[in-house]
Amino acid sequence: MKTTNFRIRLYSIAACVTVCLTSNSLLAQQPQIEEVNIVGNFTPTIGDANKVLKNPSLPDTTISMPPLNYSIISRPMQVSFPLYGIEARKLDAEEDAKLLKNYIKAGFGNYTTPYVEFFANKPQNKRSALGLHFRHLSSQGDIKDYAESSFAHNEIELYGKYMGANYLWRASGSYNRHMLHHYGRPDTSLSITLNALNPDSIKQVYNHVNLTTGFESLGTQGNDLHHYAQLSIGYFVNNRKRSELNPSLKAGLDTETRWFGFTSNEKIGLDFTASLWANKQKDSSSTAFTLAFNPYFKLLFEEYELRLGLNITSLHDTSTTLNIFPEAEGSLNIVPGVLRLYGGIKGGITRYSYQNLAGINPHLAEAAQARFSKNEFEFYGGLNTSLGRYFDFRASVSGAKLTNMPFFYNDTTSYLRNTFAVVYDKGSRLTANGEFSFHNKEKYVVIIGAAFNSYSTDSLEKAWHTPALHIYLNSKFVLKNKFVLKARLDAAGKSFAPNYYYDAANATWAEDLPSELEGFVDLSLGLEYHINKRLMAFGDFNNLAGKNYMRWNGVPVFGINILAGLSYSF
Repeated sequence: MKTTNFRIRLYSIAACVTVCLTSNSLLAQQPQIEEVNIVGNFTPTIGDANKVLKNPSLPDTTISMPPLNYSIISRPMQVSFPLYGIEARKLDAEEDAKLLKNYIKAGFGNYTTPYVEFFANKPQNKRSALGLHFRHLSSQGDIKDYAESSFAHNEIELYGKYMGANYLWRASGSYNRHMLHHYGRPDTSLSITLNALNPDSIKQVYNHVNLTTGFESLGTQGNDLHHYAQLSIGYFVNNRKRSELNPSLKAGLDTETRWFGFTSNEKIGLDFTASLWANKQKDSSSTAFTLAFNPYFKLLFEEYELRLGLNITSLHDTSTTLNIFPEAEGSLNIVPGVLRLYGGIKGGITRYSYQNLAGINPHLAEAAQARFSKNEFEFYGGLNTSLGRYFDFRASVSGAKLTNMPFFYNDTTSYLRNTFAVVYDKGSRLTANGEFSFHNKEKYVVIIGAAFNSYSTDSLEKAWHTPALHIYLNSKFVLKNKFVLKARLDAAGKSFAPNYYYDAANATWAEDLPSELEGFVDLSLGLEYHINKRLMAFGDFNNLAGKNYMRWNGVPVFGINILAGLSYSF
């Protein structure tokens, strides 16, 4: 071992000497050749090294969780809540809301038009109510090239009700007086001086008195026999002593049944009506009456509703007839409260009385006949829907086969033909209606509607004075809780009237080609200003286009008319 170390040291010294000599020769760049002889035995060896015989490996970082076991230890906890007295809060005294019982509205307009309307009601009561209503509207009227056209309308009504333990009682009485002048003139070429006409000769006055009383049961149990009855007496007379007395009685009863197990509600009932018409004229009188029974059965199951019934009417006029009409109606609530479809069939008897005819056309001829009209068969259908919170829409269509449909024409027994007689015809009628409303509580309401009527007559050339299309709009806008703006639009298409001329050669009236009445658009605006909760100022502007269009042949309406005034609640 010592010999080995000695050799290593000797070799190291020799190597260093060699390196130094070589470096000097290189620096001096003087080539030299030298020999070194090393004498001795040397055997190179490599010592043992400590080797790691294990393969490298990464440590495992996965942590395994032991299974978790738990359980709930139920231990009742006794908790007590002590009660403490709470002192009532003292509120400031508030004045009871005052319900205004009376309302008066008055105004004045062009054509010398005074207007007054008054409502009075007794203080609020849960069991009784009593009220009074009065209205007056008149005008001196003046239409160029036409005779006296003034009118006056007066109405007074007293009504009341009382709710007892078992019955609700109602009673009312009213008086209406309507005065007008027959200023119509379909042929302006007639040689007559209008100023020479005595206004009393073309004056018409209608008086109508009506009394009504009745009761209705208030049973709340499902098996109670609900019943009602109403008696009314009407008397209608004009200034030429033509009169009509019309008493009528309506009664009915119904009760719930449980005949079918799948229904949610069933009801069977019977309605009864008896009406009398006693007419008097200067030289004649007539009497007619009807008795009508209407048994029916209604049932409701899920979204379906069905009504089945009969209309049995006994008619006593110039002869006695018995008429039976089937009645059926079904409806489907596709979305309750949102979308409803319905359809059905019906029929019945209608009386076109003297009062009804004068209500349709106040320029009624003295000899106009009152008759019964029969709806032999009618089918109908429609839908009602709410398209959200602010939109509603409804539409309907119907077709009917009718006898004694009334139509008006200028009475040829009068030289001026300023009144209208009635002609009856049978045929069919097709009607379609649609109405759309847009509303937002008390802020605004807009209603737009249209009605289409198509008549098919047997003997008449056309359905006189009946426009095929009628469009209407009613709207109301509230601005800043102070101003209220109202707008109304009535528009109708053209209609036709028979045209007669006097044939002097034959001393009779002859019929010419029908006269065409132009369609019209009547726009009206109204403005209200609420000064305070009780006092309000208003202004109404009617027929803003100012056109004297004709609803009836030869009878123009007033042009633009304005009415303004105040209303007060107290």
